[in-house]
Amino acid sequence: SGSTDFFDSRVRAPHSSVNFVTAHDGFTLTDLVSYCERRNWENGEENRDGHGHNLSVNFGVEGESSNEFISEFRMRSKRLLLANIVLSLGTPMLLGGDEIGHSQLGNNNAYCQDNAITWLNWGAVDEAFLQYTKQLISLRKQLTALSSCFWWKATPNGSGTVAQWFNPNGSAIAPSDWHDASARAFMLTVEEGSLCMLLFNGNNHSAEFTLPAGTWMRRLDTFTGNFAPETCVRTAILNPSSLCVFEAINSLDVNISQS
Repeated sequence: SGSTDFFDSRVRAPHSSVNFVTAHDGFTLTDLVSYCERRNWENGEENRDGHGHNLSVNFGVEGESSNEFISEFRMRSKRLLLANIVLSLGTPMLLGGDEIGHSQLGNNNAYCQDNAITWLNWGAVDEAFLQYTKQLISLRKQLTALSSCFWWKATPNGSGTVAQWFNPNGSAIAPSDWHDASARAFMLTVEEGSLCMLLFNGNNHSAEFTLPAGTWMRRLDTFTGNFAPETCVRTAILNPSSLCVFEAINSLDVNISQS
């Protein structure tokens, strides 16, 4: 929601919040889900340069893997991470090359490498992930509430965007829920003209969500990478570690209070 508690809303707009997962320092997006340890030996500093504490995961194999299950886990994570960047309120920042699957082979401090480690290989583009990135950006543009020029509000009060958080059962989020380490599934409704909904499942198992009364159209499922519209009423099942985006077919027919 753009870190509204950090910025003075009287002088700063949502675009002041820059959202990113990867940058020029650190792992690329592909390496973030492929390496747990830096591989900076070619930098000439005995692998001492670059940050040693990487908030990354390799899904059981360090580096490249031909295991199709590991590859699929990595791709799902990349789709999920990218969706969190693009669909958050504020300015999305993408590291050049992440959209085509660029890897620096685990080098997280490659500023000194003017070679294949840092060059973008346009002959080996991950076309499927590039297409996913394009569709994700297009979805953000279509759902205007996600790229609002105004900070989100918790309650309707005049004009502007209203954003409300709910538990999977449709009840409103209580302050204690944010401090419950076992609570890993939430629903966010955002309304500015049209009404859209983001469902988050951070569990390692499926989660069932009770949707607000009305008819919804699923616009994205990061687990499958599917953008094909699919109608859904009252109940949605989310796969593990996934994010889904829904749009109300007719926002006038939706009653959030009936969640």
